[in-house]
Amino acid sequence: MPALLDSLRRPFDTLAERLSDNVRGVLWMVCGSVGFGLMGAGIKLAGGAGLHAFEVAFFRCLFGLVVLLPFVMREGLRPLLATQRPGLHTLRALFGSATMLCIFYAITHMELAAATALAYARPLFLIVLAVLFLGEAVRWRRWAATACGFLGVLMILRPDAGDLNAAAWAAVAAAFLMACVITLIKRMSATERPLTMLLWFSIASVLVTGVAAAPYWTMPDARQLGVLAFVGLVGTAAQYCVLRAYRLAEATIVVPFDYFQIPIAWGLGYMMFAEQPSWLTLAGAAVIACSTLYILLREARLKKDPPVPSATDTPA
Repeated sequence: MPALLDSLRRPFDTLAERLSDNVRGVLWMVCGSVGFGLMGAGIKLAGGAGLHAFEVAFFRCLFGLVVLLPFVMREGLRPLLATQRPGLHTLRALFGSATMLCIFYAITHMELAAATALAYARPLFLIVLAVLFLGEAVRWRRWAATACGFLGVLMILRPDAGDLNAAAWAAVAAAFLMACVITLIKRMSATERPLTMLLWFSIASVLVTGVAAAPYWTMPDARQLGVLAFVGLVGTAAQYCVLRAYRLAEATIVVPFDYFQIPIAWGLGYMMFAEQPSWLTLAGAAVIACSTLYILLREARLKKDPPVPSATDTPA
């Protein structure tokens, strides 16, 4: 299997050598955005087929771990797990697993575009966390962008309409938990390999989501297994693409292409599930995207820590 993967990858490596790192990073990010969009559609298909969101999350983690096995066989389990930061890996895996459970539940019970847009509110929570726990000074421009972003969240949630439910809160919780994950990844990405981070996360997430799925367990049939395998394969591939994008290219170049996932989610939701988000939902998604993009790009311009990939399964 590793030899087959190498032979398939060789033509792409030859082409990549002719491209700049920034262009290669953008291509990796676009592939990751498409992959996460397709994974979100697969999650919704599995939920519509009668599987609980937590069970879908477990199988996503299980099949995602299977995807990594050829790399483990080629490089060895011990070298890939070798790290000087086992505590951070464990904590990141716990937060990442909780994020996955929340966003899978939200996608199953909400419009795909709305759940995706709410998940992208994570930079708004990052600003608040930086002020409360890191003592970071935030000037009025970023506070104004943060306030606009939360206004976009309220536009999607529409609390005045009495539509708030568990799925909406799960999507918001996923955004907050993802902000915690990103904070941890910022400390890990300088020393840890993408495959090492993926393997630690995959092993721990199988255990965590398995415990969460146990009370809702139903044995999937062949069709459901096919959808679950698709979710796992595409999700892991997308996760790896995003990690590669941020390692290759400047953050200011690739960050805008991460938000390509929002229109992808809208298109897939419309074509596959006949979802037609309201104009307020679409406007709220646009406000969130613009606000968070401004925050991330301004931080990079001010030479703060560059934005890092979600590295979880927020359609992450």
